[in-house]
Amino acid sequence: MGQLALGYAEEIFSLGTEFIHAVKQQDPSRKRPLRLAIGVEDSFPKLLSYEILKPVLSLEPPVQLVCREGKADELLARLAVYRLEAILADEPATGGIKFKVFSHRLGKSAVAICAKPPLARTLRNGFPRSLVFA
Repeated sequence: MGQLALGYAEEIFSLGTEFIHAVKQQDPSRKRPLRLAIGVEDSFPKLLSYEILKPVLSLEPPVQLVCREGKADELLARLAVYRLEAILADEPATGGIKFKVFSHRLGKSAVAICAKPPLARTLRNGFPRSLVFA
């Protein structure tokens, strides 16, 4: 709950600072940039997040990109109350979600499992079932 409160507080102070800056500019023709708030699940690779979101950074007019990192349930809660527009995750949303969400696969990647040679020899037979230890 503390992390959720901190996220809201950061947004409030950020908007306050932006507001003060806009007032000091006193340029009525200047409009606030569009804002895109994206949630990034803890387990989602950050480099991949950057590559997916990179095109947003070159849009005209400029878009303020806000990324929030967190656990899936926290990010889904923010999505439910319109604090996020989308979430980048490594699996589709499932479980006890009380609102409608859509999952779209953006790509897929291979998984590599590495081990020292003695362990690799032990696990090779029956792989991947051999990874389950009792």
